[in-house]
Amino acid sequence: MEGQPRDLEFWHHAYEEYGPQVLAFLVNRLGHRADAEDILQETFVRAIRSRTAVRDESKVKSYLFTIAHNLMVNHVRRLKPEVASSLGRFEEGDPMDRMADQQSLAPDDEAVANDLEGVVNDYLETLNERYRVAFQFGVLEGRAYSDIARTTGWNLAQVKINVHRARKKMIDHLRDKGYLDVELEP
Repeated sequence: MEGQPRDLEFWHHAYEEYGPQVLAFLVNRLGHRADAEDILQETFVRAIRSRTAVRDESKVKSYLFTIAHNLMVNHVRRLKPEVASSLGRFEEGDPMDRMADQQSLAPDDEAVANDLEGVVNDYLETLNERYRVAFQFGVLEGRAYSDIARTTGWNLAQVKINVHRARKKMIDHLRDKGYLDVELEP
């Protein structure tokens, strides 16, 4: 295959440069280093094998994060609901979108955004399991209520109640911490 030595060198460099960042992202989201390492390995295998590989070297990082994110989502979806709910910080959504949003912020705003994310994640860990799962799936992942019902075994009414209560608890907590200035109607 023509260009293979360049490709191997390219991907070795990409692994050295971006592998630790992708691994940190996966460990943070999954909470299990062994699973994160497996997904990291699969991320690079898929990137290397891809026929539509990145041609612009400035986009390698986002390409790798996209693959890693998609593999992580598939991994979590295969888990049983009680295991998936223990992953506390798992968020669906493109990590590169979040990073791009944060990169476009002024330094002070970026610090506030990072602080807010930490407050939300810390508070999620204190919620009881049903509200944590409801907030995770319903708010952070934006799943349909019917999907949450299938995943958790709750009926549709219970899904709506749990998501509503979890949202309310988070809003109250963020208001108490000074992140929200508005009062919402009950």
